[in-house]
Amino acid sequence: MPWNMQDSRCKKDELACHSLSPAGNQAKTEERSNPNYFAFVKFTSVKVSNNALNFLLAQYRAIFKRAYVKGLASAVLLTAGLAAAQAQAADLNNASGSALEAEEAITIGSGGDFDKIQISGGFTNDWNADVTITSGAASSAGNAILGSGSDNVAITGTGSLTIAVTETTPSGNGLLIVGDGKSASLTLDKVDVQRGELQVADSGSNSSGAASLVATSITIGQAAAEGEKATTTREAYLTVKTDSDAGSTLGNDQSTITVNKTGQLTLTAASTHLRRSSCVRSHF
Repeated sequence: MPWNMQDSRCKKDELACHSLSPAGNQAKTEERSNPNYFAFVKFTSVKVSNNALNFLLAQYRAIFKRAYVKGLASAVLLTAGLAAAQAQAADLNNASGSALEAEEAITIGSGGDFDKIQISGGFTNDWNADVTITSGAASSAGNAILGSGSDNVAITGTGSLTIAVTETTPSGNGLLIVGDGKSASLTLDKVDVQRGELQVADSGSNSSGAASLVATSITIGQAAAEGEKATTTREAYLTVKTDSDAGSTLGNDQSTITVNKTGQLTLTAASTHLRRSSCVRSHF
């Protein structure tokens, strides 16, 4: 029981000290045969308090230490997670092209599985994935399939390509397929340009730099939902152009090309080839 300092004070001429009794809080008198009795009791009380204080401080230190270590561990895990995310969000290129072989969904663009697509000559993987491009310029430095280097690039597979960019201006953002000194071709099951631009262009200066896009189904723009009025705003573009004898090819005898009201198909230069056997449908 704690000492009551008011009851336990002693005068020099007293022979006893009073304290509260644990039983019934009755005052009792203890003879002080030892002149240092009160000092001893006071010292003992202080000692007990110090022990309690030291115990509490030790507990606080342990708590803060555990919290610090736990927080540090969380920070390390968070940093590792961010680093892993940043490492994963690299370019989809010749080195990482095996990702296209699996029949899975892949997003290319800000916050996606890959920052951009940069495939060049010598690419050997199949394209079986369902790829969606959500951002990035359709240019040699942006999203591009480039027939460059020492080899052509000829990509085939059972996958699909969807252009659905989120940039304010859809034209100029999407994907470029260009024969840049060597030929570049992409042959898939389905191509869907919902918003953005898909460009197919030959090298412009090299007769061997042909460009080609072939798919069973090629859709440009989006159709209005049933019961809704179609928008007249153009926001999906497929541009096929050529500036050399190499030529650019869109579709084959198995292709169906659909141009919806929000889409635009542009063919430039006399040597551009839209295969006669392709079926082109316009919905306006």
